[in-house]
Amino acid sequence: MSEGAIVDEMSLPENWIEDPRQPDDQWMEVLLTQLVAEEMADLERPHVVVYEHVDTGFVTYQGPYPNAMSAVLAGLSERDATCATEGEQVSYKVARLFDADPRFTDPEGPDHPST
Repeated sequence: MSEGAIVDEMSLPENWIEDPRQPDDQWMEVLLTQLVAEEMADLERPHVVVYEHVDTGFVTYQGPYPNAMSAVLAGLSERDATCATEGEQVSYKVARLFDADPRFTDPEGPDHPST
């Protein structure tokens, strides 16, 4: 593998062949494999359920849940309970919860004035 390559040799398929005439298929396979692996890992990260009342546009959040499936199940349970008791139209979405940006959570962050 050439110097300065973006992909670490450990992540390349065993049948990788450095052939400058046919790099597209090999790179697409590596990129697709890494993309799928990252998306699958995201499913195991914390998620929230986002509820939006269709008539008013009022939005609320519930969570975090430890993973996507837990959030989906909580959203389905809430949907069933809400529709059965109130008959309201509510939109339910599940979203990954990302870590807080340290620039906004660290009181001594980069924009903090020096004293």
